[in-house]
Amino acid sequence: MPEVIKRYYHDGRLGTKEYQLTQADRDFPSLRYMKRFLKPNPYTTQEKIQREELLTDTYWTGHEARPGMADLRPLILERDGYICQRCGERGTSKTLHVDHIRPVRRFKRPVDANVPENLQTLHIEVCHRKKTQEDRQRESRVR
Repeated sequence: MPEVIKRYYHDGRLGTKEYQLTQADRDFPSLRYMKRFLKPNPYTTQEKIQREELLTDTYWTGHEARPGMADLRPLILERDGYICQRCGERGTSKTLHVDHIRPVRRFKRPVDANVPENLQTLHIEVCHRKKTQEDRQRESRVR
């Protein structure tokens, strides 16, 4: 290494007589970009969206072809005979709630949690609250 430095060290820098290595901070001072940099917002520069006029005589009735929780709820209540699966007491559609046995967050796809085998009927006030509390306590790291 000392031989290389002796051979290529000239005038306080490394290189040959024709070519010299440069130091970026000494030979190229940084410049500040002074121009304004504004890109147009693609969401505000587009043309206005024209809304279609809906016919007044074809309001949505609230029925969907795809199965969802609103469609599954009456089926689960009927299947369980309007009886709470935790305490065994009868209830009405206003006092009962359809709950997941295995929580939705435990499924890779949340849609897979809404199958009748994973749903049960519970009282809204007492039974559902206790079941949720037990689930949270079971999953908690601190006991």
